Amino acid sequence: DTTSGMWLNQQVNPMQNLMFNMPSALGCEHERPIECGSLKDSAKGKPVIVIGAGPSLEDAIPHLKRLQDKCILICVGRVFKMLKAAGITPHYTVSVEMFDWDAAIFDGLSLEDCKGTVLGYASVCSPATVKVWKGRKTCLWDIETAKLMKRTDYILGGNSVAHHMLNFAAQILGGEPIILVGIDLAYTKPQTHAEGSFHEAWPDEIKKKEQEYQQELWVPCTGQGDSFHPECHRTPVLFGGGAFVPSRVIEVRASYAYENFGTLFTVLI
Repeated sequence: DTTSGMWLNQQVNPMQNLMFNMPSALGCEHERPIECGSLKDSAKGKPVIVIGAGPSLEDAIPHLKRLQDKCILICVGRVFKMLKAAGITPHYTVSVEMFDWDAAIFDGLSLEDCKGTVLGYASVCSPATVKVWKGRKTCLWDIETAKLMKRTDYILGGNSVAHHMLNFAAQILGGEPIILVGIDLAYTKPQTHAEGSFHEAWPDEIKKKEQEYQQELWVPCTGQGDSFHPECHRTPVLFGGGAFVPSRVIEVRASYAYENFGTLFTVLI
């Protein structure tokens, strides 16, 4: 998905973010960061649940609360407050957004709120977001920066924070199996994200841009459609020329962005 990459680089300087994040990422003699390499294989043999902000997350909350002591939980930053309010403390929360306005996802959190959770942030993440998090942190180094610094504890990136979380779970933590929750890649309900994850503090221009990015289309999906809202799926049945589409193949509402994300997830997995 090169379009979003080109737009991002016109709006923000990734190298500047990287430079401002260096003090936090490298630390000093008085405050040492959590080195990403020190977490290597720390979840080996354990289930890891990677939590996105898709609409289906709303239905998964009771299960996440029940399983939080048996699994390692990694959530996107925008749902951290939502999970905490439900009595769930993720082991990790991840942010990769490069714009300072995204720091609103952690506004108002105290040190106690952040206790028990480590923030994993991309090296080019917004410095304002990294700074506002009051708990422990670890930098998720990208390949290019890590090679320049002669580091080996890097992860692959991706078009979305969900890709980063998957790679962190697999490449660094070594968890198995890895379960994706709330990473719908389609509209399971007639809304783009779970309630409470779309922050009102974001600028109107950004909210509008995100809605435009979610231009809808119908894509085929193999399944019964039980997990999709009636407005978000339909069952095509085609006759003619000997062609017949079984009822288990349905069409679901998605977006071009989600199609791209799904392709990369397939490659990574």
